[in-house]
This record gives sequence, C-alpha cells and structure tokens, in this order.
Amino acid sequence: MVPVVSFVGYHNAGKTTILEKVIGYFESQGYRVGVIKHSSRDFTIDVPNTDSYRLANAGAQAVVVSSPWKVAFYKQVQRDFSLEELCRLMPDDVDIVFAEGFKREPQPKIEVARQSVSRELIKPDNLIAMVTDFPVRQSEVPVFGFDEVESLCRYIQDKFMDGK
Repeated sequence: MVPVVSFVGYHNAGKTTILEKVIGYFESQGYRVGVIKHSSRDFTIDVPNTDSYRLANAGAQAVVVSSPWKVAFYKQVQRDFSLEELCRLMPDDVDIVFAEGFKREPQPKIEVARQSVSRELIKPDNLIAMVTDFPVRQSEVPVFGFDEVESLCRYIQDKFMDGK
C-alpha cells in the first residue's frame, strides 16, 4: 500500500505552506505525490458561472470535468469520508499520499505548530515528527524548525520510501 502521512495542526499554523515545500521536494526527486485535504468548513471547488458549477447547481449529485490536461470529480455526500476511504480514490500511480488534516485518523502524523497561533501542541496519536517554533526540550519524535523542510523530507523519505 502507498504510504500516507498527515500534516496536522491548528488553523493558520502553516500546514499548507510546509506541505507545498514537501510536495516540491518529493516531485523534484521524481516521486509522484497525491494530496488529500480535509476541510471542516463547506467549500466550493468550482467557480460560479462555469458550466460545471451551473450543472451542479441544477441538481447534479456528481460532476466530472475532463480536459486533455486534468480530470476533476466531485459529488454531494451525506457524511465526512475517512482518510482510508479517500485514499481509495487516489490513482494507483502515486508513490506517496500526503494529507492535510485528519488528526483523528490512525495514519502517521506530522504536527505543524506555531507559538503565534496556539499556546499548546495537539500531540495527536501516531505522531512521527513535528515542525514547530515551540521550545521542545524532550521529544519522542524528531523536531524540525520551519526552515528545515529538506531535513524533514529526507526523514519522511527514509522512513516511508524504501530507498526508491
């Protein structure tokens, strides 16, 4: 199975910023990366007045948009899907899946925490590393600063990629 690693943390802690850099690193190393983002808020992936938006607003329960460059699929759902269920939607040709959010799921997690955003760490189950500016005196997992993304990536690569 493809490795799945979640980046978790409070809102505005820098998860997306770190994840952008991690994705860039893995892509530069020749890996194919999949990403799943969890949102606790409702969201729109389409722009008003586009055809797919109009068709979804007309009542379509599922919409697929296809072009020679990409395919997008979305559908109306009645519940929040688990990370495992969402991973099954990933194509078979990705080497690793990074998730943003999903702090209650069992997959390995990297906590991203900034002192300016919160007063405490989340410390989720299955924590494998932290990216933080909190002073951490003792930790059972590696701790990286926000400027140590390449070291974080090498750690992920060593832990999950089996020397690919």
